[in-house]
Amino acid sequence: ANVSSGVNLGLFDTDTMEYVDDVLVSGDVMIFSFYKKAKDRRLERARKVIATASEEGFTPYVVSSTLQPLEEALGVEKVYSADRKTLLTLNRNSGGVTVISDGVIVHKWAPADYPDADELREIKNKETEENILSYIAGRKIWSQIFMLLILTFLIIY
Repeated sequence: ANVSSGVNLGLFDTDTMEYVDDVLVSGDVMIFSFYKKAKDRRLERARKVIATASEEGFTPYVVSSTLQPLEEALGVEKVYSADRKTLLTLNRNSGGVTVISDGVIVHKWAPADYPDADELREIKNKETEENILSYIAGRKIWSQIFMLLILTFLIIY
């Protein structure tokens, strides 16, 4: 299928047999990605975040490269399909959550760090550019702290 938006991740609807990448370019979208079989504890946490995301005005999508039936466990009507490499590209944290605002990735979380309602509300209330800058700044600070710890370790030993 032709994707008019230019986005080409390869999200596939197995019911219609069409690519659905256009869903990523309009509004605030949360992609929950699963590229290996998920345990019950992770599914329960994801289910809660999906409900919270909907309440906060995000459109949640579940995308999987597994054959694990996720609809009932996550409380969603549809699970889209994508290959494992696509999902690794989208969020490198053994699956996870990616927020896309009007076609721009603004935040990612690993499964262990799913966002809460306050964090989602904060993202929803910021402009896309503000979200990107705060995400990058936060990651940069942690990188600097990590490097200082390594340097300290090397100096001591």
